Amino acid sequence: MKKLFTFSALLLAAAGTFVLAQDIIATHQLYFQPLNYEQLPDMPTPRLGHVTFPSGNDDIVVVGGHTTGFELTQTAEILHDGQWTSLTVSYPHDGAAWVELSDGRKLITGGFSSGWGVGESSVAEIYDPATQSFTVVNDMIQIRAFQNMVRTGIGDSVMVCGNWYADDYLIELWNGSTFTTIAQKDVPFDSPAMVSNGQGTVYVFGSFNNYGSYFNPFVYKVDTRTGQVSELTIPALEGLKIHAQIYGTQQADAMTADGKYLFLVQKTDNNEYALMSFDMSTETATELIALPGVTFERNGVAPDGLTLYWRANVLVNQERQEAYVMGYYITENGYSVAIMTFNLATGNATLHLGGNFGGNLASGSWSIQPSTGNLIITGGSVSDNFDAVATVISVRPFAYDSGLTSTTIGKAAIVERYSLDGRRLSAPQRGINVLRMSDGTTRKVLVK
Repeated sequence: MKKLFTFSALLLAAAGTFVLAQDIIATHQLYFQPLNYEQLPDMPTPRLGHVTFPSGNDDIVVVGGHTTGFELTQTAEILHDGQWTSLTVSYPHDGAAWVELSDGRKLITGGFSSGWGVGESSVAEIYDPATQSFTVVNDMIQIRAFQNMVRTGIGDSVMVCGNWYADDYLIELWNGSTFTTIAQKDVPFDSPAMVSNGQGTVYVFGSFNNYGSYFNPFVYKVDTRTGQVSELTIPALEGLKIHAQIYGTQQADAMTADGKYLFLVQKTDNNEYALMSFDMSTETATELIALPGVTFERNGVAPDGLTLYWRANVLVNQERQEAYVMGYYITENGYSVAIMTFNLATGNATLHLGGNFGGNLASGSWSIQPSTGNLIITGGSVSDNFDAVATVISVRPFAYDSGLTSTTIGKAAIVERYSLDGRRLSAPQRGINVLRMSDGTTRKVLVK
């Protein structure tokens, strides 16, 4: 049933949130658009917990994960010219990590060792896009799932840490052929955020331990050349939940052209999310924008007032200076996709909503197709880990010239403005204005 919106409800919700207009700083515009997508051929194997990455300039590869029934799938497939072809892979890599090496090959490690997310593995292999083949390399020292990896910037060395229901005290380094232990840490992480300065220093931070329990965000600074590990305090992260970086993206995909790392945080337990930036040069974090907490009815884009749930993996298109966050909302017809595009140059954002694909694609895996800049989203779940989908869509997430624009208060956008007698206003009007915000809140402001 469609949720009805009334001005009286808005006015009631705005009670107690009175501020002066001169205290409001407009920093963003928020645009609304239908999800602009093309449905591609389904994968031969429904999958969840897999990795997705580009092969060459146009092809897309999916590896491992689990399929319907929460059973591991030791399969890989490549999408070329609109057709899927099976590849031979040695391990299932359900809940694995991957990283692109300097020559374009992909190192894939770990994942669960059996179905139902039970047990971890230390396996590793490399995918070569030139031959479209996988080669087994030496195992990691620690069995791992939901770990993360990042290139250190020194040759092709790769640092690994993170785990799920297994120890995560060892920090490992892959030197191009074998894994070695370079250091130990005291706090274990589930799917930590990791970023390298390109000169051997890696920052590791998260707020969930290896059993999924929350703790106040913890940050390590690791010198991979010496093995020295130090703890950092970053005030801007205090009290936030840093969302786990799981399901198939590499850390480098969240880097901006000027060397900042983007990640998602949950600000409270009330579905308040924000896109954050970490600056390695100053070792500081900054909130870029608060993500909308509910949908808005704009030109048939989506029903009004449905809760938006955002996922962790941020992608950045450095050429377009755009960052993308994926989420979902639930209608009477099932799951629909939400993507927010954040323009790094202007600070503006577009909320793309729509589609019904028979499952929750936001629980799948995604990557940027180099030739088009489109977002390729693969797989996901119908309702839980036991029901995977084979759906694949290509999303064109940009364009800022259609849909409604709005100014913002702080980090949340104004989507509607009313006078006290209920008239909708197209611009600020002297006196008290009632504002409906993109995060679902309402405010009364005094315009002088």
